[in-house]
Amino acid sequence: MKKNLVVILLSAAVILFSSFARAAEGSGSAAIDPSTDVIAGTTGKWTLRYTASENFSDGTVYLLIPAGWSIPQISNGTAAGYVTVSSEGDLGATPLTIDNMTIHVNVDTLSAGQTIDIVYGDDSVSSSGNAAAQTGAQNGVEFKLRSDPAGNSPADISTSPALDVIAGAISQLIFTTSPVTFPADSDSPVLRIAARDQYGNPQNVTVDQAIDLSSSSAAGSFSRLAGSDWITIAAVTMNAGEDTVSFHYRDTAVGAPDITASAAGQSWIDAAQQAAVEPGTPASLIVSPQDTTIIAGDFIRLLVRVTDIHGNNSVLSSDQTISLLSTSGNSFYDKDDHDSHISNLVISSGNSSAEVDFSHTVMNLSTGYLAAFLDMDGVYPVLESATTTIYIDHGAASTVSSEMAVDRYSVTADGVDEVTVSVTSMDLYENPVNGTAVVLLATDTGGGNTITQPSGTTGSDGVAMGAVRSMVAETKTISATVDGAAVTDMENVVFMAGPVSLLVSGISSDVDTVTADGTDEATITVVVRDAQGNA
Repeated sequence: MKKNLVVILLSAAVILFSSFARAAEGSGSAAIDPSTDVIAGTTGKWTLRYTASENFSDGTVYLLIPAGWSIPQISNGTAAGYVTVSSEGDLGATPLTIDNMTIHVNVDTLSAGQTIDIVYGDDSVSSSGNAAAQTGAQNGVEFKLRSDPAGNSPADISTSPALDVIAGAISQLIFTTSPVTFPADSDSPVLRIAARDQYGNPQNVTVDQAIDLSSSSAAGSFSRLAGSDWITIAAVTMNAGEDTVSFHYRDTAVGAPDITASAAGQSWIDAAQQAAVEPGTPASLIVSPQDTTIIAGDFIRLLVRVTDIHGNNSVLSSDQTISLLSTSGNSFYDKDDHDSHISNLVISSGNSSAEVDFSHTVMNLSTGYLAAFLDMDGVYPVLESATTTIYIDHGAASTVSSEMAVDRYSVTADGVDEVTVSVTSMDLYENPVNGTAVVLLATDTGGGNTITQPSGTTGSDGVAMGAVRSMVAETKTISATVDGAAVTDMENVVFMAGPVSLLVSGISSDVDTVTADGTDEATITVVVRDAQGNA
């Protein structure tokens, strides 16, 4: 009898405990439909089905929508992220509430094995109700479900459903390496481009894809490999199954070239990036201007530049003393002091150039004067020398320096005999001046001068030739003008009477008759003249 009583009491206790036991939070299971991969940024409808593993009474189910997806909402069936719910059990009076990205489902009763369907992106009212997936590709994007069969303190279920968000179709190329800076006498670090969808997610090419490479710099070139393995190319190939390809860039011109990578035959957005090309190591001297002409006595300013091997200005890290030499002798001057010659020019540390003036007075248009700039100071780096040729032309004709000469200083004043006159037009430094107009002049107190003027202008020797004749015997001063200005140099030439002409010569007496008494006399005057009447 006592044994039966114990059994009865134990059974009653079990029944009493079961009636008061609380259902466990986080119970149940869930699945998502469709469960296929989702292309980043696309829209659609997803049904999250929760299956109860125990009975619900005034319980809750929470669904946390992943970050980056459409914010869930229940107020407008024509707006993105529209949410509806249905159940095999009974839902609460307010079945759905939304708290930011969390959907709350209020459950009145739900038996074990029954389901709740939460439709996220419901398009039953309009396709505009669809939800948009996150734009970043990611595996295992979890739609976290929490449950509490008998209250409002839900816990995570053991396994929430998840989707893989994958990249869409390739729509662009991008540089994955940062903008590069490198010297003009070297190669760039590796440059890498990648294929991306519209949201920047990596996506492999399905077949080998040619990528054309170009630069805004005409001096730019590309290669898969750098250094001694350099082979210039115009394109690289992104291999099937890969989403990146790399190459190197080389540019001999300092600047900021734009580098562009374009997918051949595709409408993808190009990858573009600006590089920074800096000067290379100092290697040479360059002087400008090259092969120039100046006027005798004028100064020309020469710019001496330090360059890399490609001619880009390159800044020195220490002072360099440059020796100055010229076939004209020492013709270099400090640019700020023309009173004394210099033979050295210092290009200071931190600079890439210096200036020096050159001047010479002796005309030379045939070979010019070679000016040489030599780095002989022994300071590293040793710079390759530079030269330029400077041609010296004459200046304007000078009336002081120009000269006159005659072939003789006495001639017969017979209108035939003549003196040959040469005038040399010269500049201030006695360089012959071509192309000047010379006019000869001669004093003429009695008339009778005949002047043969020079033909044309002075030649390359600066000389103009003419002649003077006269029928008047006297000393004449022969002079000249050069381009209308009187030359200071003159010559005096004696024009002498010619042979006696009996026809022109005369004899006369002061009386017609005289007495032959040995005392009376007549004065006889004989005037001897040449044919022109010169006495």
